[in-house]
Amino acid sequence: MRNAVRKAGKHGPAFFLLLMMAMLLAGCFQNSSPRGSSRPPVDPNVFRIGYTPNSMLLAVMKKGDLESRLTEKHHVGLEWVLYEDDVSLFQAIEAGQVDLGSVGEAVPAFLHDPDTPIVYLAAEPSNPAAYAVIVPLDSTIFQAGDLKGKKVAFAPKTNEHLLLLQVLEEAGLSMKDIKPNSELGQELLDAYSSHKADAWVISEPLISQLEPQGIRIVVDATGKIGTRDIYIAASDRYAQREEIYKSALQMIQRHGEWTMTNIHDAADILTEHTDIEHLMWLSSFERKAYGTAPFLDSIVSGQQKLYDYLASKKERAGTLNVKEMVP
Repeated sequence: MRNAVRKAGKHGPAFFLLLMMAMLLAGCFQNSSPRGSSRPPVDPNVFRIGYTPNSMLLAVMKKGDLESRLTEKHHVGLEWVLYEDDVSLFQAIEAGQVDLGSVGEAVPAFLHDPDTPIVYLAAEPSNPAAYAVIVPLDSTIFQAGDLKGKKVAFAPKTNEHLLLLQVLEEAGLSMKDIKPNSELGQELLDAYSSHKADAWVISEPLISQLEPQGIRIVVDATGKIGTRDIYIAASDRYAQREEIYKSALQMIQRHGEWTMTNIHDAADILTEHTDIEHLMWLSSFERKAYGTAPFLDSIVSGQQKLYDYLASKKERAGTLNVKEMVP
């Protein structure tokens, strides 16, 4: 600072004033958090739910029951916000851009910033058959060990990424032994159709969508951790509108039960609003069950294993106590 003041003195008071203003502004930016500065306040008139393409929440949205419930009981409107993938949705939840969302359980374990508290609100069933490493029928890859040196496509920081880590570990391999090819959403489908990789780590409903093209499942997630979707929210938002969250999750749970007992009707709704055909959705329902449950001790224990495992693999900077994130 002394050197700066001395130098400024040579150039006159105006230069000194500009220099001090620049230093003050720089200090402000250094002490501010981009996430915090862009965090919007809670809108008392609107409840925002984030969803991703091919999400079961599409059917909830199209049925309209949840919107009616929130309007009649809580006098708030419902806004649905589409995100390209689970990672983008999770980041939006942390940033306070949406109030509620469903993501693969590994996503927070990979990405959660402890400086931005979240709460774990509900969990879908564990669906190990809904996650798999797949290859074309003419592939020479028949077991996990055959992935060595191969190009493997997957969505980073997701349940699929976690499955790949575990599959490689069981085969005595690591990410250094393969050629990772990060793809998201439609890119994964395009990469398969154009054979841009040797193997793909995907989940339902993409598995059922690709089945007609001819696929072989090398390994699924049976016996692995990270095989469910979860509903999460930012802690500050949940604290301000707990009753609205409870109503929303109750309706989502009812819809999950309805889906499992009315699979053809559910498939009709989803077919109308996605690029996935009716029979593909029916196939997907055979591998993936829906419905939500509270975070019981057994589910919390499973979440803790995710954080601990990823910390041990240096995929995150240390673990966290999941119990502290369950209201």
